Amino acid sequence: MSKQINDIAQAMASFSSRYGPLTILPATAGEFNEKDNTIAVTLDSGLEIPDARLKSVAKDGGKVIMVPVKDSVVQIARIENSDEFIVIAVDEVSQVLYCIGKTVMKMDSEGYLLKRDNETLRKIMDDLLDGIMNMCFTTQSGPTVNLVNRTTFEQIKNRVEKLLKDAE
Repeated sequence: MSKQINDIAQAMASFSSRYGPLTILPATAGEFNEKDNTIAVTLDSGLEIPDARLKSVAKDGGKVIMVPVKDSVVQIARIENSDEFIVIAVDEVSQVLYCIGKTVMKMDSEGYLLKRDNETLRKIMDDLLDGIMNMCFTTQSGPTVNLVNRTTFEQIKNRVEKLLKDAE
């Protein structure tokens, strides 16, 4: 009996894959809409879906989003029986965005952005290094303004600029 059930299940799976709706579809990534966290995608058939979701729910709030590179391959899935789709896998990532409350972390080919309200880690590091490079000390013979290892701090500041972004 189990062979018969197995044969029936295989026949039904074969029939539904030929005539039923696909659950996961390959598509090509288009433009990213950061305002509503969606992306335009184009199916192999040429059909364009202008607003495939990049996060599971449409409401505002915390999110983790992987934004695909434009014209790269993505896999999308239909959400239940609606006309809405969600990107479930990306081949190439152009940016990763994390948002929790007022805290934002964004990674892309330009570097990292760590931000809370209007403060960024890059700005804090720049201010700190500028303060160090402009230090002066009062000695018995007057103020000292020549920082002997200033080039070391300038090199560190250049490294911070390459790693961290100050704004989007």
